[in-house]
Amino acid sequence: MREVGITASNKFKVDHAYANGVRINDYYLASKNSKQYNKLTLMTAQDSFHIFTKKIGKYPYKEIDITEGLLGKDTGGMEYPGLIMIDASGFLQKKHPLDRYNELTEDVSHEVGHQWFYGTVGSDEYMEPWLDEGLTNLLENGVYDLTYTKSKSYCAKLMHSKFYTRKNVKRANKILKENANQFINKNQKANYINYPVNNPPKGVDTEDMAYELGMDFPAVLKVAMGENKFFDALHDYYQTYFLNIIRKYDNSKKVNNVINKFIDPKYLSE
Repeated sequence: MREVGITASNKFKVDHAYANGVRINDYYLASKNSKQYNKLTLMTAQDSFHIFTKKIGKYPYKEIDITEGLLGKDTGGMEYPGLIMIDASGFLQKKHPLDRYNELTEDVSHEVGHQWFYGTVGSDEYMEPWLDEGLTNLLENGVYDLTYTKSKSYCAKLMHSKFYTRKNVKRANKILKENANQFINKNQKANYINYPVNNPPKGVDTEDMAYELGMDFPAVLKVAMGENKFFDALHDYYQTYFLNIIRKYDNSKKVNNVINKFIDPKYLSE
């Protein structure tokens, strides 16, 4: 656990769902739109857990809390290990724009993605924000959005949209691949992203560096490497820590006997 955040209210209602053995607790505020908010939030969290677990690896905790609140302008959500906060400003109004449903799926999938990067993989959010926001943006836009899900289908129903179909999701994947190949095959100028938050490259906005360019890099890598190899590598990055490195170099009985003298396997997540 890297950070601690606290959200408290005597107005919360709570509902639960499960995904991959993880209990998802949704603390939401009563309003005219709370039924749709709660259902779509839980569905999106479930779909995100299923997809990210399959693509990256197992979430290390037994539960996660999602809380609804007022986070301010241009802030859709905030992440902590085991806790995500979702902005409710669009849902607490008597009338809210229909695209708020789509924004909700984006916010929830993004903040759930943070449970992998940075919540489990302890990257330095300040010095290398692309390993935090960039990879999480990839999970939101390049994995969740490009997978046909029940939550997005329900979202389309709430928005009275007929455009969310398996065929269109497949088309979006094709367009992404075509754009990535154009980038690979053209002599593009460098867009460096491995800079700290307080010192981005000249002419590059910090937010663009972290979120957009930070997502573009792994998105293009996914096409350059091939999807299977890319996610195998991302899975390895997620899973690898000290014991894995040791066993990579020496997995003999002698070395494992030493490990077993110091490491209790009951406390290993994998």
